Amino acid sequence: YPRSGAPMRPQAKISLYLVASAVLAACTTQPRVPTESEFNYEGLKTGDSQRFEIAQFRPGVDFTHYTAVQIPDPELEFRRPDRSQQEFPLSDEQKARFRDLLAASFRDAFATSNTLTVVSHSGADVLSLDVRVIDIVARVPPTSGGIGSRGTIALDATGQVTLVLEISDSESGQLLARGVETREVRGAAVMRDASMLTRWEDVETLTDRWADAARSGMEDLVTFDGS
Repeated sequence: YPRSGAPMRPQAKISLYLVASAVLAACTTQPRVPTESEFNYEGLKTGDSQRFEIAQFRPGVDFTHYTAVQIPDPELEFRRPDRSQQEFPLSDEQKARFRDLLAASFRDAFATSNTLTVVSHSGADVLSLDVRVIDIVARVPPTSGGIGSRGTIALDATGQVTLVLEISDSESGQLLARGVETREVRGAAVMRDASMLTRWEDVETLTDRWADAARSGMEDLVTFDGS
């Protein structure tokens, strides 16, 4: 959904029943925060971060000589839905729309950076930012529901989303830093003619928040000497 008063992006102009990436838990539970060991098998050092629940970087790396970043298309990883848990698969159209909105948020955020130039090539002074959202599935809590018009059923959908940002040297491919964050997403689902359409109310807000945090974090990183 576009922000109030803001122009709708080209990627978001089509009817936006965007499904956020959702590792969905029961609505009475809190989102599970990934452990550090789940995302660290390369010898990265874990540090403090105000932006991410897990922040890791490679000790001894001098980030200050990096002046540009390339951002490949975001990756989405989907979990096989468990029908017994009211989970349902996302359509190809829903997947493409979420990926497009995620990519647009990162392009817009880094376009405003005065520290890192966005490029489409590798180089000695270029970082690569890989954006992944993992274990995606949508779920409708079994206690929710209501009868809508024309035989449709309106439900509340609750989910959790896990973002993994990985920063690498663009020439060697060596992983230099990683940020991980899990957030809850809420919205509404509509069952119509055996098809589930999900409208997540805070998707664009969430993807913009992720992108802004990534830009700010990388701008901080390139002024840090790694010691």
